[in-house]
Amino acid sequence: MSASHGGIDNMDLFETFFDDILTNHNILNEDMTKHPFLFTEPSIHNRTNRMKLTELMFEHYAIPNLFICKGSVLSSFAFGRTSCVVCDFGHTMMNVVPIHDGMIVKNSIVTNQTFNGLSINSDISKILNNECDISDSSYDKSMLSYLSLNAVHNIKKIITNDDIEGEFTLPDGKVLHINKKEIKENLLKKIFDESNGFKTENNISNMIYNSISKIETDIKREMFNNILICGGNSLLFDSTMTAKIQEDITKRVSMATIVKCTSHPGEDRINTSWIGGSILTSLGSFVQWCVSKEEYEEHGAIIIERKCA
Repeated sequence: MSASHGGIDNMDLFETFFDDILTNHNILNEDMTKHPFLFTEPSIHNRTNRMKLTELMFEHYAIPNLFICKGSVLSSFAFGRTSCVVCDFGHTMMNVVPIHDGMIVKNSIVTNQTFNGLSINSDISKILNNECDISDSSYDKSMLSYLSLNAVHNIKKIITNDDIEGEFTLPDGKVLHINKKEIKENLLKKIFDESNGFKTENNISNMIYNSISKIETDIKREMFNNILICGGNSLLFDSTMTAKIQEDITKRVSMATIVKCTSHPGEDRINTSWIGGSILTSLGSFVQWCVSKEEYEEHGAIIIERKCA
């Protein structure tokens, strides 16, 4: 299944994938015709694909209710907020998304594709290459593949867990000594690039400040006081990152403005959309927000654009 920036590119492959889950693996183990469905999508959605998804779910799977919600909005619910700025360190990009009263402020979204999970993987791979000297003929193609995929994933776990020693053993028995402190410091320098001062685009503090600067004046203070950090790659950093963001932005606002940057502890930061989705669907009013089968039959797939902004 192809996807970009968290969105589905190929709906035909998605249908094949979904059918496989239901038919061959029976993961849901439920009668789909009796339960509402919640899907997440990127902050800037693809209108055509969400309408195809709506048609697929009602026509092919005969579900009773459907709701599509922005992942960043669900993350805000996980923090117990309806108005905030969500900073998501994702796999393909970093997103800074202001949310007011549960709605995304679209013209204030700031994204950066330079610093993301893929670039972190590349940085760690370079460290591995230097440590292992993979140009050595003793490392065959299978080993190179292992180094680029499995090892990077496991080394990320080592970096993010203070209870794990900074050592990693390769299949050939060689032990890599991972300098966790050095790697974290190098990554922090990368996301807090100060080569061009406040104008630097590859600086997370600047991204957040520039995003909030585009918001209406009367809600700016609330946004500065509710900066939320999430996403799997944010686990690579400790409280140093949130403290640095607060310090940088505080220097640029009035003394009357309180800047507060927070994040969930540990693994919860990876699953904020799931946590927020659980909160949303547990509300008694959730079904009322959904597009019903009757509404779909009356208005067609376009109804999803009206009820799920």
